[in-house]
Amino acid sequence: MTFRFETDDPSWYPHQRTGYASSESLAPNQIVIWECSAYRVIEIRERSQPDWPDAYRDRWEDLGTPDPATWYGRPFTVTLRLEQDPDAKPLHLLVHASYPWDTLPEHYSICRVCREIPPCTHVHNQAVMAAATKKLDAEMSIIPGLCHACLEPITRRQKSITFEGENLMRPDLGDSTAIFHLRTSCRAQAERYDARWAAAGQGRRRKLFCAGRRRYHYDGTVDCTEGQRCPGDVGHESSEWHTPDGAAARYTSGCWCVSGDLTARRTAEQAPFDH
Repeated sequence: MTFRFETDDPSWYPHQRTGYASSESLAPNQIVIWECSAYRVIEIRERSQPDWPDAYRDRWEDLGTPDPATWYGRPFTVTLRLEQDPDAKPLHLLVHASYPWDTLPEHYSICRVCREIPPCTHVHNQAVMAAATKKLDAEMSIIPGLCHACLEPITRRQKSITFEGENLMRPDLGDSTAIFHLRTSCRAQAERYDARWAAAGQGRRRKLFCAGRRRYHYDGTVDCTEGQRCPGDVGHESSEWHTPDGAAARYTSGCWCVSGDLTARRTAEQAPFDH
């Protein structure tokens, strides 16, 4: 028996779109999606800095006052008109410069009943409910000792991870019963559970993700800004590669690994290409 739990993300995504545009790259007359409906862009206006709302100004100051002319969070006013009702009152939205918009072609599909971009709210809600039911049925089939991702037994020879405390999928199974294979096919679901597990207990640190920055040094060693708190070979919030001159578009750092005389290292790197 094999089953893969679906993602817990119930977000709505359109079936049709031409691409994406940020607020600062929008152009009048484009068609965008707002709240599952198609809207025509009437006007895009950047707010002058003296006219910034307090929330935007506070965020800008918290980030160290970056250049206001290029800051990704500066406010824009976007005026839209509902395509299905050209006589409707224009909609004025205040959004940041990098707000992502789904764009539509001139010829696009709509739901015959709801007049919304497919999947309409009705169909989307049905799909979310069906997925939740399927997920619940699968969770109820879990028994102790089975991987919570694939529902297959975990043998002693297989690498696995157990999460202490209450089982967030099946509390009735008791504490420390949530277990997952660490193989590739089960890894994504284990990582999603890991995030839920860490959020459910005060002071918990994730087992399969590190909030630090992984650093690949020029001498081949690797470390993390979290030091001993890093769980090891897991996903990291960010990574950087140290090279003396930013070769191959990699990160150039003032780290110890790229200081001093690097002639011997560079010569060794070039040796395979000298023959």
